[in-house]
Amino acid sequence: MVRQRSRRGLIIAAAGAAAALLAGGTWWWAISDSVQVPDRTCGGVFSGKTVVALLPSQGKAYTEPPRTALDPGKATGGIWCSMTAGNGYVSAEYSWVTTEGAEIRARANNSIRLGDAKGYATQRAANLYLPCRRPSDTERSWLEVRIARFQPGLKYGDGPEQQREVALMAALVAEAAPHVTQQLKCEVAPRLPAGPPVIGADASG
Repeated sequence: MVRQRSRRGLIIAAAGAAAALLAGGTWWWAISDSVQVPDRTCGGVFSGKTVVALLPSQGKAYTEPPRTALDPGKATGGIWCSMTAGNGYVSAEYSWVTTEGAEIRARANNSIRLGDAKGYATQRAANLYLPCRRPSDTERSWLEVRIARFQPGLKYGDGPEQQREVALMAALVAEAAPHVTQQLKCEVAPRLPAGPPVIGADASG
C-alpha cells in the first residue's frame, strides 16, 4: 500500500514520475493510495506508467476485465481491452472502415504517424489507420486502431499538461497497432516500427 503523499509528491507523480511498487512479484505504478496500475497492462501490450498518467489520480482501484480475443476469422470490431480506475477509463478498440473514411479521419487535427500508418491524437482519443481487409468484406479494407479515454473534469487546452496527455495517448495507440495487426494477421504488421509515433506537422509528410 502506498502511503499518503504530500501535495508536492502528488504533483510530481501526476507529471509522470510515478513510484513503482513491488507486489506479489509484479511491479505496479501508483499515483495515490487507491490507484495502482501494473507495470504492463492488457496482456503486456501497454506501459502501466503511461496508463496510470491518463487515469484519475484518486478513487476506485484499478480493474481490467477479461480481454476480448482478436480472432481474425471472427473479429467484428469493438473494445478488446478496458482499463478503469477512479471514475475514468482507458479503452483499446478497433474497427474496419472504408478507404475514403480512413483518409478523411486521418486528416484530422493533431496528426500522428507510425511508419505508413496515419491518424490523429487528442486528450480523449488517438486513432491510427492501416490497410487491412476485414474478413468477408470487400468494402471495408482499412483497420482503425483506437484508444479512447474518459476522465471526469478533464481540462482541455493547448498547455504543456494537455500536450503531454496528447503525447501519452499517441504513445498508447502506437503500442496497440502492432499488437492488433499481428493478431488480425494484417500484412502491414511487420512494417510497423517500434516506439512512439511522429506527432504534429512532421506527421503529415
